[in-house]
Amino acid sequence: MTDEKTKRSLRSKALVRRELARRRSIYNTVRHAVCSLFAVFAGYLFAGKEFPFEVYPLGPALVCSSEGYIAEYAAGIFLRAVLFGQEGVYLPSALSVICAGARYFIAFAVRRPRGGVPMEEKNYLNFFRLCDEYSVRIGVAAFAGVVYATARTVSGGTFYDLFAGLFLVFAVLVFTFLFSFAFEAGGKNESAVSAGRAAFLFCAVLVMADMELFSFSPG
Repeated sequence: MTDEKTKRSLRSKALVRRELARRRSIYNTVRHAVCSLFAVFAGYLFAGKEFPFEVYPLGPALVCSSEGYIAEYAAGIFLRAVLFGQEGVYLPSALSVICAGARYFIAFAVRRPRGGVPMEEKNYLNFFRLCDEYSVRIGVAAFAGVVYATARTVSGGTFYDLFAGLFLVFAVLVFTFLFSFAFEAGGKNESAVSAGRAAFLFCAVLVMADMELFSFSPG
């Protein structure tokens, strides 16, 4: 009798654990879907924010700095160029997609976490999150900035375009550096994380200032 009660108790606990696992799986799936849609929307909005000298640095910076949802940010930036393309948006949008692919390629090729210590792939890299070095992010951002600035300078051919290119490189690097801390999961440097999140919030307010909902600006 005791053994039968023990078996029933074990079966009951197993059923409870499976039900909890099922609910947790559903919750994680819904949560990931919502976050993915938000990332696409954020990429779409950030890609269209014009800065001084008619440059658009936020799209590449967003893709180069984020640990997660990189493909979703790139998809939103690409949609911005396709659905609501405006002069000056096409090149940074294309570079954002290239930067996303470059970060995934480097991560798969190197397979090293931040700090340079080898780690098992299953704990280091999955499709949605990269834990690459800050130097990799800055390097990819510098590549995007230099290509963008060179194209702008060559196509324009004026000192205004030269200054625009220099400002572009500076803005992409600065925002990539700051956003990297804002997106860092469990960052140890609280000051850097706070500065990064403040920069991201600042840019979000700038982006929303251009929006209008029922004659009201969310920014």
